[in-house]
Amino acid sequence: MPREKQGYRETLELLDTKFQKGTLMKKEVAEYLGISGESLRKLLKHGELHEDCCGRIPIGSLAKYLCG
Repeated sequence: MPREKQGYRETLELLDTKFQKGTLMKKEVAEYLGISGESLRKLLKHGELHEDCCGRIPIGSLAKYLCG
């Protein structure tokens, strides 16, 4: 079983405190990362971020991406 990335839990807690919801709209994620919508689409296409069935990004996916 893969180990969780260093700092994942702390990052997840910070995101949970900041957004206070489990999933984020793509626009919110792009603004938080300081990237364009097109750059976000590339991250999703290459599997660096994941979206749920509704097209929203779980904060767990964002935390995993931020931890490298």
